[in-house]
Parts: sequence; structure tokens; C-alpha cells
Amino acid sequence: MTQHQNARQGYTLVELLIILVVMSFLMILILRVPYDRIESETSGRLFLTELDSTIKYAQEVSILHQVKVDIHFDRWNDQIVIYSNSSDLRQNILPLPNEWQIAQEALITYNPNGRVRNYQRVVLQNSEFGSRIDLNFQLGSGRYSLNYTK
Repeated sequence: MTQHQNARQGYTLVELLIILVVMSFLMILILRVPYDRIESETSGRLFLTELDSTIKYAQEVSILHQVKVDIHFDRWNDQIVIYSNSSDLRQNILPLPNEWQIAQEALITYNPNGRVRNYQRVVLQNSEFGSRIDLNFQLGSGRYSLNYTK
């Protein structure tokens, strides 16, 4: 009888497999949630860098080619469009990442001297995690401030 009791002290293979499946499922759930947030923040930061480069490019084009360059923050198509009346400049389109939205339609115009025609404030929002990007274009200069908040 002692030999039979010793055999029942451990877990069966099926019990161990069930525990492993449950633990694996819990680990997947726990690790997946922060990964989505990290991925969203990383794409937001990459978009921020690309947006900064795009705005600087628009200003440089206006100065170098002595043409008016427009940056259209298109709320309905979720994209930023840079265009000019000059025939030798192509139109650039910067699509927004899926979770980002433009809060209000805006048109920024760089004059041929690289200065902004009027003051504009543009807000981009991340609907999923509440992050936002604030762009403030200063009147009479080509300067702008770009702030990313979580």
C-alpha cells in the first residue's frame, strides 16, 4: 500500500500540460497590452521626426526655389500634403499613422522668403492612448514649435 501512495504524490502529465497552457495564455495577455502601447508610442515618435523633417523641407524649398509652399493638414483624408505652384517641385504626402488624427483642418503657407504668412496652431491627437502633438507656427517668421505630450 505504501508503494501505491508514493505513485500518487506527483502530478500527471495531463495536469502539467493544462497548467502550462493556462500560464502561457496569461503571459500572452499580460505581455500583449504593454506591447501595443510601446508600438504606438514608437510609431508616434517616428511620425514626429518625419513631420519635423517634412516641415523643414517645405521651408527650405520655399527659400531655395523662391516659391510659395503650402502645407495642408487634411483632416478628412488623415494626411499632410505639401505642394507648390512651381512645376519642378513634386507634391509630397505624409500619411498619418492609423491611431493619429488631425484635430482641425489647417493650411500653412511659406512665402518665397521662408516666412509664414499667418499664425497657425495645429493639433494632432492619438485617439487610442491620448497622446498629442502641438504645432505652433509663428507669425512673420519661419519658426515653429513642435511639442509631443503623452
